[in-house]
Amino acid sequence: MNRCSLIILSFIFSIVSYSQNNEVLYDFGEIPQTLLLNPGGNYSHDYFIGIPLLSGISFNGGVTGATVYDILGDDGVNINTKINNVMYSLGNDDSFIINEKTDIISGGLRLNRNDFLSFGFYQELDFSFFFPMDAIQLFYEGTANLDKRYSVGDVNFKTEMVGVLHAGISHKVNDKFTIGGRLKLYSSVFNAQAKNNTGQFYTSSGTDNIYKHYLTNVDLAIQSSGLVFDEDDSQEPEDYIKDYINRIFTFQNPGIGVDVGFTHQMNEQFKITGSVLDIGFVRNSKDVSSYEIKGDYDTEGVAIEFDTDNPRDYWQELTDDFENKLPVDTVYTSYNSYRPIKINASAKFSFGKKRYRRKYCPVCAKDDPYLKAIGIQFFSVNRAVKQQFATTLFYERRLGKGFRTKLTYTLDSYSSKNIGLGLSTNFGPVNMYMALNNLLYINNLAKANSTSFQFGLNVILDKYTW
Repeated sequence: MNRCSLIILSFIFSIVSYSQNNEVLYDFGEIPQTLLLNPGGNYSHDYFIGIPLLSGISFNGGVTGATVYDILGDDGVNINTKINNVMYSLGNDDSFIINEKTDIISGGLRLNRNDFLSFGFYQELDFSFFFPMDAIQLFYEGTANLDKRYSVGDVNFKTEMVGVLHAGISHKVNDKFTIGGRLKLYSSVFNAQAKNNTGQFYTSSGTDNIYKHYLTNVDLAIQSSGLVFDEDDSQEPEDYIKDYINRIFTFQNPGIGVDVGFTHQMNEQFKITGSVLDIGFVRNSKDVSSYEIKGDYDTEGVAIEFDTDNPRDYWQELTDDFENKLPVDTVYTSYNSYRPIKINASAKFSFGKKRYRRKYCPVCAKDDPYLKAIGIQFFSVNRAVKQQFATTLFYERRLGKGFRTKLTYTLDSYSSKNIGLGLSTNFGPVNMYMALNNLLYINNLAKANSTSFQFGLNVILDKYTW
């Protein structure tokens, strides 16, 4: 098994596993992982320790324009008809997205009354693919459609796995304003990307043959690092896994980035927040193999001659002709890959009977003293083709001393019926949280355009001195 096959298997595993949109946990109470979504969050506790490999597990996956059920659903429609319907319903803006993140270690401590330090190391896989519909239809229809022009340049994708060492500080400027920042050091395991390619394919009537095929204005480039297609079959799959794990921690392809954020408590009940995440890049210099194709090509195929004394290798002749007219250049030059920048913003209004008055019991009122809250959150992420957006309405409710819920409705590129639920509970110092999206499709995920899951375990401690 080569490395390419291993990566494909990891994508398939992600699809059949769980996934989660982070907006469910954004600014969600006492959960320390909210500081990864907004380093300027007003975190109220004194210490936290994430349970290694269990403090933050999240998966997020979605596809626009179609679902698994559209093709594989048992609805009496012929599968070829359904494939055809899906094929011609998608556009170049439709996408397939996977994001997976696992906290390996995490922790935090209060430095003083106004400053809280959080730190850790996590692994993240991000994959985005925009459907090149002309190229897919060309593959589906064949090359016999005269004078129909297909774009072969609409191949836009990016995939990257990184390890991220990070440390951030949230600073309380005054009772109303908190700011924060986080420094990140990236260690890229692998990267592959293609964007802004051009080129067309079309067929016309031939002179020496029935058809003549043209590739015009071709300018294609695929950049990759950490993807070495090793054909040594003696290497076992576990060897590749060990190699990728080693790359997570060794910073062979290093990078740097920052997160910034703020919280403005306008009054006791109303606050606004905002953050910008992953402003950074990776310098890909180890195991770089990039490919470029530029130029034009035309062919009428070959004229078959039956000469048993001098047999011809027609396939090799076509291959040589293509490589001579439209050569593929392999480039080993280092390049930069930029992280998908994410933007969050929210407004929240808290109400309901207050549990405590801060001036009489500052320890008891470390968290928001109100029982209920409503609000709105905006989220965006930049992708290869376009910016993707989501808007979330949410309702929070505190149930008892250590149980908090958050109900969300999200409108995004994938669904207009995305209902989510977040839960956080404390068992003594142990905090456990989980979140789910697309609850309406929980019994039949094949009909969902996206599905998600998050889970985490932390130990939260307080000195009760502030």
